[in-house]
Amino acid sequence: MPREKLQRPLPLFNRIYRPRRADHYHDQLNVWCDRLGVPHIEFQTTAFVDSSTGRPVYEAVPIFPRFDVCRPLDDYTRRRASKPRAQQASKRALRRAGLFNGIIRWDFERAFIGWTATPYVYGNREPLRDTRFIGRGSSIKDAKEDSARRLLTEGLCVTS
Repeated sequence: MPREKLQRPLPLFNRIYRPRRADHYHDQLNVWCDRLGVPHIEFQTTAFVDSSTGRPVYEAVPIFPRFDVCRPLDDYTRRRASKPRAQQASKRALRRAGLFNGIIRWDFERAFIGWTATPYVYGNREPLRDTRFIGRGSSIKDAKEDSARRLLTEGLCVTS
């Protein structure tokens, strides 16, 4: 396989993911994660009392992957007879090197015999402290739903 084929950046994030209005935003955020092959977004939730109403208010801060750190790991590309076998062989190599953290996007290429699996690793997940994406609500569920809505409608969630 040509070397330049492996080093090209994947066109992963060039189209904004448009949520369907009929579904819950949190569910659609999970669908987006599944399509990208990253773990579902988790949330740090905190509660405080609204001084004007005396009622509890919850905030949800998304723990979001840093997608700006994307690089192919050519040294861990493996070729096998099928996609799953190539991926498993590559995962074993990543684990041995201590690099496998579960936030990996895979590029599969048809090879002369079988398939090659090239892993692309993204940065660690971290709290997204931008106030545009911190959800608020009268319950933990409402706060998470509000944060998911903000992530999906503000153009942060993109796909290929």
